[in-house]
Amino acid sequence: MLDATHLGRETVYAKIPDIADFCKTYLAVDPAEKPMPVQPTAHYAMGGIPTNVDGQVTTGAVTYEGLYAAGECACVSVHGANRLGTNSLVDLVVFGRRAGMHVAEYVKGASMPAIPNGAEEAAIKKLERLRDGSTGPHVGPFYTEMQDSMMAKVGVYRNESPMAEAVDEMQALREKFRDVRAEDTNAKFNSEILGILELENLLDLSLLTAASALNRKESRGAHSREDFPERDDPNWLKHTLATLDGDTVSIDYKEVDTSVWEPKPRVY
Repeated sequence: MLDATHLGRETVYAKIPDIADFCKTYLAVDPAEKPMPVQPTAHYAMGGIPTNVDGQVTTGAVTYEGLYAAGECACVSVHGANRLGTNSLVDLVVFGRRAGMHVAEYVKGASMPAIPNGAEEAAIKKLERLRDGSTGPHVGPFYTEMQDSMMAKVGVYRNESPMAEAVDEMQALREKFRDVRAEDTNAKFNSEILGILELENLLDLSLLTAASALNRKESRGAHSREDFPERDDPNWLKHTLATLDGDTVSIDYKEVDTSVWEPKPRVY
């Protein structure tokens, strides 16, 4: 809880009018009279879809022609695990521009790729299943369980046993999620379907995050393990490449280019 009541009503509404309005509208809390509930949230994702400096998606060994990523979803690897404040601008301003320029050149000589017959069938069947009218669990509790598990067990300070529990819990949630159905069966502008699809992605990403963190037995930047408090460059100076196939998380690695900046301990 964040208590601002001692500041007085006039100061609260003069200094933080937007926050006061949010609290009253969404939480039924007047911050001039009661403490405000506060919960940490993810500010920035260090990692993402691996790309080169031109935004092309690449694992290092394989570059996917015509597939690009830029912005916070991409990992160009200029920050590592220890991003400094404001460096996120580089991802969009610098590498977003580079990716756009590369795309513009690429499409000049690229032809439309061949699309196999029936490529859309899996997506259509998935949407039909979500709208089949059968009764299933609502998405709300899934969000809460996912958030509580990840916050408590894969949060700022990490340990092996809780992270292993989080991996199992995400797998269990993903299994139960298969029974989720939309109450709104409308095929147009269905925000419930959008929420279900977003949750499906979040459950996948939570599992990948927990499994990758459990696998990395060291502390590095924002990945802080109490059971492995030191950075281990001989064994772990490498990127984690995690892929999900069904219910199986596979982990591979990608080399880190340290030719320009040699990694050093963070002493501030």
